[in-house]
Amino acid sequence: MRRTPLILLLPVLFLAGCVSIDQNVSVDRPSDTNPNQNPTQKCPVRLYTHRVIRCQVSPGSLVLQGPRGANDQATFDTLWSVLTVDPGQEYPMVQGSNKPMVDWNSQQVFILPVGTLESSCRRIVPARMDTDCLNVTIYYSSFLLKGDCTPMQVNPVFVYIYPKTNLPLGVLTTDDADGDGFSNDTEIKLGTDPLDPNSHP
Repeated sequence: MRRTPLILLLPVLFLAGCVSIDQNVSVDRPSDTNPNQNPTQKCPVRLYTHRVIRCQVSPGSLVLQGPRGANDQATFDTLWSVLTVDPGQEYPMVQGSNKPMVDWNSQQVFILPVGTLESSCRRIVPARMDTDCLNVTIYYSSFLLKGDCTPMQVNPVFVYIYPKTNLPLGVLTTDDADGDGFSNDTEIKLGTDPLDPNSHP
C-alpha cells in the first residue's frame, strides 16, 4: 500500500479547521464522526434544534411557488398572512394572535410548502431537521395510511423556526418519518405508528 507523505495531508487538515460551525452545534472528536462522511466534516449527523408549525395554504398562493426564508419580522408577517394554522398545535405566540414568537437576534424562519395535496388517507408530515456541521437538512415524509382516499384541497406548509446559521439548507423526503429504522410502509403494514419512534416492530 502506497504511503501518502505527511505534507499532502496538511492542506486537508487546514481546510477542516475553517469549517463554519454554528455555536449551538457541538463538535465531537474525529473518531466519533460518521464514517460515511467527508473527512472535512467535523461532527456527526445530529438533530438540529428547531420548532415546526404545520399550516395550510390555498391553491394558487405565492407561498406554493417554493421554499422561502425570513430573517426579519416584516418578511415573516407577509408570508404568515396567507397561512392557516392546523388546529391543536401549541407554540409560543405573539400576544393577541396565532403568530409564533421569533427572536430575530438568534432565530430565523424557513417556510416549506409541500407540492402534494393531502387526502383523507395521505399524510404529509415533517420528519426531522439535522446537521452535519456543513449543511442543515429538513426531512419530510409522504405516505398512505389506507387505500380508499377522499381528495381534499389542502396544501400543507411547514414553518420551521431554528437557530441562525450561515450553513446551506436542503430539503429531502424520507420513508421513515419517525427515524426509528423501520419504513412507514412496514410500520403501517404491521400496525405500529409510523410517527412514533417508540412504536415499531
